[in-house]
Amino acid sequence: MISWILIVATFGEIAVIDVTAGTEVDSVLNHKRECLTEEGLNADLTSGDDLLDTIIVMFQFKPELVPYEAKCFLRCVLKKTSILKDDFAINKNVNIKGWKPDIYCEREAKALSNGDECQFAFAFAKCSPELMEVEILQTPKIDTLLHHKQECLVQEGLYADICPDNDLFGTFFKLFKIELDQVPYENKCFLRCLLKKTHILKDNFIINKALNLLHQWEPAYYCEREAEVLSNGDECDFAFVFARCSPDVINLEIKQIPSQKTDRWLNTLSGLRTICLDEEGLSSYMFPHNKMREIYAAMIKLKSEQVPYDAKCFLRCWLRKMKILHDNFVIVDEGDHNWDDENIKYCEREAKVLCNGDECEFAFAFLKCVTSPS
Repeated sequence: MISWILIVATFGEIAVIDVTAGTEVDSVLNHKRECLTEEGLNADLTSGDDLLDTIIVMFQFKPELVPYEAKCFLRCVLKKTSILKDDFAINKNVNIKGWKPDIYCEREAKALSNGDECQFAFAFAKCSPELMEVEILQTPKIDTLLHHKQECLVQEGLYADICPDNDLFGTFFKLFKIELDQVPYENKCFLRCLLKKTHILKDNFIINKALNLLHQWEPAYYCEREAEVLSNGDECDFAFVFARCSPDVINLEIKQIPSQKTDRWLNTLSGLRTICLDEEGLSSYMFPHNKMREIYAAMIKLKSEQVPYDAKCFLRCWLRKMKILHDNFVIVDEGDHNWDDENIKYCEREAKVLCNGDECEFAFAFLKCVTSPS
């Protein structure tokens, strides 16, 4: 009997950080982690073998010898990348560089699948194996205030949905007709949260003038000044007054396009790699020399709990050696970092709150904050 221990094992983490995450293109590997979890495959297993090579090996065997969950893993990644649609259909409109769906493979997969989507995905990918390495061009994601409704309800302690029909404009338009002091304070803070989450409202009562909007919108300077005057130093009141003065802000659509900036200071990641690996007692395999920038870019987009603690300590060491991080969680920026000076102090404060007195956690939280879209 053929042993599948190696093949299933290699579905685990190939590296500590998935360097393909957060790029301008999508690929099946971008969804590796979530599909491992969804299909019940062990994501903690590690192997030096390449996942793509493993899949190609599977294609050499008869379908009945391939574990069913491995076929469902393929179904999952094809679904996540929008290549596989419902009803055993391959998406002909997906924007893929250098690849066109093979109609013959689609027909053959349907015939072999016996009405099973996992079997279909495996048969189609086996017939068209180049699919596993294609890059899918991504349409810019659109952010709106509505996208952050649920998290802001929770954040502001609003247990009743103040916008049950998802009509933010209608909900707030009614509130805009009421005197400021008669509007429930938590509703104002809910609006403040929405404007913060979409990066419309910056720190120090400043409206972001550099938003990448889908449709034309000019922040009204008069509204910003009026809100500052009427808010009496309260950010919730400021958000409400500004939105009341400029109600179009409620329906803004903001394009989320990955930044194309390349900061020269990131080159020090490789230069300080050996020193920080030694100081933090880390293995060099975690941070391949030629992948430092890609690993950093991927890592900084993950949630804190998804990033290994020792990787955060590597970032702490790096900031220390760059003389950016000083004692008592103080940030001193004297380099060419393309950082917004105004944002640095905000991120320093934010990181202090999130780190619970841990310098490694502080380093990660600060870098995640300061490199996020402003």
